[in-house]
Amino acid sequence: MTLAEVKAKLDTAPAQIETLRRFWNAVLPNVTAPNDTQFALWLSLHGFPTVHWAVRECGKRNAKLRFSMTFAYCLRFVSDVAAKCPRSDLNQPAPMAQPSEVTI
Repeated sequence: MTLAEVKAKLDTAPAQIETLRRFWNAVLPNVTAPNDTQFALWLSLHGFPTVHWAVRECGKRNAKLRFSMTFAYCLRFVSDVAAKCPRSDLNQPAPMAQPSEVTI
């Protein structure tokens, strides 16, 4: 990664964190949003699309449990879902099968 790429990534991080904070407040209205450090950690580990997807899944789970999830439970849930995401970047297409892997 070049210096320019690192700078560009750092410049977009505050905007991504603010977007995730707003999304968190929309899908998890009864749970306080984590601090910027937690969002930055998730973004550095998993990327924006994966973290966004994990927060959405947490919102679905919270609604299913009648909005009874605690802050700590939400943090663990989002971390677990993001770590188990099949692809690190959900915007990327699934890898194509190699010709040798295709059976007829």
